[in-house]
Amino acid sequence: KIFLSRILVALSFLIISVFITHWSEQAPQKSIVLFLLTEPHLLEKILYQIPLITIPLDFVLHAAKNLSPPISEPYTQLMPIFTTICIIAYVLGGLIVYKKASSLLVLYITVLLSIIGSMLLYMYVDSRLDTLKYYGADRFFIVSSMLATISWGIVFGTIFNKNGFKYKLLILVITSIFIYYNTTLIYEHIDSIQYKSEMFKSFIALIKTNSNQYNNKTVIIVPSYLQWAGPL
Repeated sequence: KIFLSRILVALSFLIISVFITHWSEQAPQKSIVLFLLTEPHLLEKILYQIPLITIPLDFVLHAAKNLSPPISEPYTQLMPIFTTICIIAYVLGGLIVYKKASSLLVLYITVLLSIIGSMLLYMYVDSRLDTLKYYGADRFFIVSSMLATISWGIVFGTIFNKNGFKYKLLILVITSIFIYYNTTLIYEHIDSIQYKSEMFKSFIALIKTNSNQYNNKTVIIVPSYLQWAGPL
């Protein structure tokens, strides 16, 4: 009964998500059943997303660049190794939860199944998500990354359940690393981001000023970084 309840919780998440995406403008052209049966390399495309939400991207890039010979994107030669490491880590995390806080095991397994479900649904809705062709940070992984964070929160919370000081210290260290890492990225790319931001402002202002000159047959050619503003 407990195992069945875990499956039902994950399936309910999957069914609700399918229902929502059914009404999306990006609604797939075929049913999810047909997608599951016909999508090539489906298992690899799902499993290779696991390192992306678990291992820092810069670590993967560093490993790929420093091998001899270097490995280029999408790093498919590295993915079996990183995927295996991540799966083992999640399994060990589950064993820790089972031994020290079995009441949380249902939640932990539900989160893991939800991660797989969100990965699958994003692939179903948007064919651009293909880790055999592209590997990098993207909005596709927001939901699965948040769920992965919850799963590791459960594991570390279980480990340090009886030692609040160590748990708080761990949270402080992880938060500090997160802030430092993202701040570094912002400072590295601030010039290009600022330039694009100014270009967006100028582009939108220009479009608004000359909007009466455009019609359904008007073609506007812009740099790739302005394509999101195109629909405006």
